[in-house]
Amino acid sequence: KAARNKDNDQTGQQYEKGQSVMRKKQNLRKKLLIILIAVIAAFAVCVSVLAWYFHKQKTETEALNAALQAEMDENQKTIYVAVNDIEKGTRIDDTNVMQQKIYSGIEGGLYFTKDHFGEQAVVDIKAGQPVMADMTTPVNIQADTRKVEIGAANLMVTQKNNDIIDLRIMFPDGTDYLVLAKKQVGDLSLGSSLFTTNLGEDEILRLASAMVDAYTTEGTKIYTVNYVESNLQDAGIPNYPVRAAVLDLINRDPNIIDKAEETLNLAARQDLEERMMNMTDDEKKAVASGQAQSLSSNQDMVQQTERDEQLPDDGYVDGTDMAEDTVPAGEDAAAGEDAGTLPDADTVADSLDQISQ
Repeated sequence: KAARNKDNDQTGQQYEKGQSVMRKKQNLRKKLLIILIAVIAAFAVCVSVLAWYFHKQKTETEALNAALQAEMDENQKTIYVAVNDIEKGTRIDDTNVMQQKIYSGIEGGLYFTKDHFGEQAVVDIKAGQPVMADMTTPVNIQADTRKVEIGAANLMVTQKNNDIIDLRIMFPDGTDYLVLAKKQVGDLSLGSSLFTTNLGEDEILRLASAMVDAYTTEGTKIYTVNYVESNLQDAGIPNYPVRAAVLDLINRDPNIIDKAEETLNLAARQDLEERMMNMTDDEKKAVASGQAQSLSSNQDMVQQTERDEQLPDDGYVDGTDMAEDTVPAGEDAAAGEDAGTLPDADTVADSLDQISQ
């Protein structure tokens, strides 16, 4: 009996121990399950947060891209760019510019458009450079504007096409007048001292009078001066007074203008050749490279300023009053002969023969 009781006690202890072990395993399973559930929940939360974050980033990126695309579409412009180098004074058309699409925040109205075709460039434009509206200026063509060839002027040795010049006349007594203001040189033939420019009717008459003056008054010359910066400098006011005596001579001998231009052109060519022959090798190289342009222009502008300060000659009348101040032909011719400024027809013919020889 005692032995059976002892066995029962041992069996009970083993049972309780087994139950305790099972309870511990069950508790461990519960803890592991709880931990697993917590990890899965945390992972789910992280996934949800990341999904929300990436969705938000995607939405914001798409909105930003849409805004940038709209801005690019708004700033996309079709402009004109120079096909090749365009010199100042050149007329712009579809032969020297082409269309190109760009993105720019500059207002579209500031760019050159097709409506500006035919305008002249006021600055040098490099190839590939966008053409802006303020780089060109309209060509002022009046009803009486004509393209006139001028061969009576002494040109600068650095003269070139598209130069902006003043045409001046200087008399032997030192008086100097502005005949034509701010004209563009075109079709230049430097060796022949010829160029063309646009003139109005009044300018043509003023030029004709100046040529006759230079032809009939020994020591008088017509010459050109360049503007230093034509875009910034205003045109001068012509102050050459057309003489009634010259107008009377033109009326009496219409061919005097042709004779004067032919004679003055020959003299201008000879003067230009002499000046070029007297140039040093360094000066010729400077002219060839265009470096002498600025120096020559500055000197001419200084001379022009000094000449303008001189008072006009009393023997001249203003061109606007020439109709009222015209004197009789006989008195005018006599006065001209006394002054030695208006030779008769025989003297003119002899002069032409000497020049031809």
